[in-house]
Amino acid sequence: MALVSAFTNKQVIDSLCTALLPNIENMIVKAVDSAMVDAHDKLHEQEEQIHKLEQQVESLQAYSRADSVVVHGLKEAVAEAVSSNAHQ
Repeated sequence: MALVSAFTNKQVIDSLCTALLPNIENMIVKAVDSAMVDAHDKLHEQEEQIHKLEQQVESLQAYSRADSVVVHGLKEAVAEAVSSNAHQ
């Protein structure tokens, strides 16, 4: 009963809050900092992945453009033969 009455005393509650508040604030700051570092690391990894994928897209586009060259003035049969030989 004495413990229960102590926790209902305003002075005891104020003293506990004063003593515990800096520790609670410190724990919250550490948790937020850790979450921010994790989020920053993940963002950096995703930016690197995006850069790699952009390079792959550029390579595929360059290959596609080179593979789809149309030479005007050639007969269609000759163009198809040249195209089929290029794919082999």
